[in-house]
Amino acid sequence: MEWKLAPRTRLDIAAFEGMNCAGERHMVEIHPVGGQQGKMPPTIKSLAMAGPVGTRLVLMTAGPDTPLSQQTWRAIHIRPGKFFKNKDGNPAVRVPDLDFLDAPDARRSDPDMQASYDMVDSMEGQKGWTYGGSNGTPLKGNIRYVIVDKPE
Repeated sequence: MEWKLAPRTRLDIAAFEGMNCAGERHMVEIHPVGGQQGKMPPTIKSLAMAGPVGTRLVLMTAGPDTPLSQQTWRAIHIRPGKFFKNKDGNPAVRVPDLDFLDAPDARRSDPDMQASYDMVDSMEGQKGWTYGGSNGTPLKGNIRYVIVDKPE
């Protein structure tokens, strides 16, 4: 798995190999000085992340050389009013199912209320807390490229 880290970004990611933030957990810390500690396998199915408001995590099934329209991808953005405070008081969001939309503070995905996150053509100019695109390939278990940035 390849990573692209923007300068001066900070993010803590708890990635899980099971749905609903369960199963084997993998911790990844992104440090503002450009370092990354920990690894995330491509087999994750859910995650939780904490960082400063404005930080964005983008998960992709292919690399940057493949157009977004030809791959499945999802951006998860810590936005004002669209996060909860974790036990340390930091802004955080949870994604209990990488392929479906849940509230940013959901502990479990509700199979009776499954809906897609907003499907868009570009990462730029989006206002929601999560959005992406799909070529029909599930994101769960197929992550190949990760971007961490702070576009605002």
